[in-house]
Amino acid sequence: MALTVRELADKRLENLKEILNANHISLRKFSLKYYRDFIYQEATDSDCEKYYDCVKKMTDKPSNALERITALWRFALATYCNQPLDKHFALNQSAAWHWLVELKTRVSKETSSNRIGQPETALASVYSLFSTFRELSSNVHHKEFFFFVEPFVNGALRAFSTRWHAMLPIDESKTENFWQELELLQQTTDQHYQQLEGKFFPPSG
Repeated sequence: MALTVRELADKRLENLKEILNANHISLRKFSLKYYRDFIYQEATDSDCEKYYDCVKKMTDKPSNALERITALWRFALATYCNQPLDKHFALNQSAAWHWLVELKTRVSKETSSNRIGQPETALASVYSLFSTFRELSSNVHHKEFFFFVEPFVNGALRAFSTRWHAMLPIDESKTENFWQELELLQQTTDQHYQQLEGKFFPPSG
């Protein structure tokens, strides 16, 4: 069974602390090294201290910062455990995280069993995912993300959106069909969500 975001964040934070303790490195010292080595080489002491403050807040609520906790964890593995740091993967992972958040907060992922609101509003929520996908895919470093997500976007998502946009405004007699088809899309979206999460945020390690 896949770990939840909170469980995965907690696990990686725990492993990060274990690595630092084994190497007698404080979280502060590690954070400053990460910031200067990986983010901004010309950072001032003040810049680094501000970043450390952010890291401390992240460790208080790791489930709200899985992407950043994972980046720190991977840097620790590369620095102290001789595991190569794949910057290309990290960039695609960042795009994947933004996409997962969008899916999680859109009607295409959330259940519509209570069918609150108008079909047109739900359709607009689904349609907004196209602009998000285009924006994330426009970055040349997000190719792996693009090729993984594109079949879903131009498959199930586009088929549903195209079909119902052609029927706007949606007649009341077709409302029931709309909700039924949306529920099928939600099932497909949930499968896509789990596959994407498994690829870019595997629970192992």
